[in-house]
Amino acid sequence: MRTDVVIYRPFQVAVTMKYTGLVGIIESDLAAIRVPPIRISLNIGSEYIIGRGCGKDTDILVLISPEYVDILRTRIMALGWRLCNPSGPVSQDDPQYPDQLLSYRAGKINLLFVWSESMFQTWLRCAEACRYIAHVHGITDKDTRVRIHQIIMDEEL
Repeated sequence: MRTDVVIYRPFQVAVTMKYTGLVGIIESDLAAIRVPPIRISLNIGSEYIIGRGCGKDTDILVLISPEYVDILRTRIMALGWRLCNPSGPVSQDDPQYPDQLLSYRAGKINLLFVWSESMFQTWLRCAEACRYIAHVHGITDKDTRVRIHQIIMDEEL
């Protein structure tokens, strides 16, 4: 199991440290399996949407080139990441969105991999919509955020 990811406490670390430390770990793992990221965003998940300290884990969205999807599938679990969907564990043979999204977890870190710029941008728009609703209208419950996300993602999924 990944001890450097498991002991990471995202809510006790400054944002700058999170970007340099956590993204550095992700980049290092991806370099080890020869899957170069195109873009990485921490601007998703409860911590970003509701505010610092509100999430139970940290979600990271990673855009990769489609040519690296099979390499990712076969190599990343050897580094201590386990396949899951945003709701929980799944088998390697049955990911939630096998043609658009792969999600892996180590400790309190969720890595969501997409290989479409459109999917990446839409995911970020979902987070921004949920953040707006949370900060302007005070709606922060997870069921509502998930539903908003599903409505926006509908054309992508």
